[in-house]
Amino acid sequence: LAETVSLRDQIYEINKQVEQLVSEQSQERQEREALEQNYAQLQARYVEANESLIKSPQQRGQFTNKKNEDDMYDVEAALVSGGSSGFMPMVGLFRSLPSLLQLRIFILVAQAVDKVTIAVHTKPGTRLGFWLYTLILHLYVILSVIV
Repeated sequence: LAETVSLRDQIYEINKQVEQLVSEQSQERQEREALEQNYAQLQARYVEANESLIKSPQQRGQFTNKKNEDDMYDVEAALVSGGSSGFMPMVGLFRSLPSLLQLRIFILVAQAVDKVTIAVHTKPGTRLGFWLYTLILHLYVILSVIV
């Protein structure tokens, strides 16, 4: 009889442990499912964000200027964007020199000068600002020499 009571107590304790393990397992399953749902939502948001970044400006509701598609100051597109037919990029002159005279620094400076020339030519506000700056500078120099 004592053995039976001892075995019954052991079975009771084992059943208690099994119930506790089953309860923990169901809690962990619920937590895992919640984490999986959260992961799926985050992954869907990530995909949407990437797709919105990849979309072209037309698909996002913005319009682009075909003339300025690659670079705002594209030297090759200067004629297309309203430049005069007499415009000749300085960088072309430097690239046509013999290879010994084609120093990289000269080509980079010529590209910068070409970009500034195009910016001044295609942007009236920039052209006005540059003109006013030059006028004020000349007036300052002339007045400082006179006075």
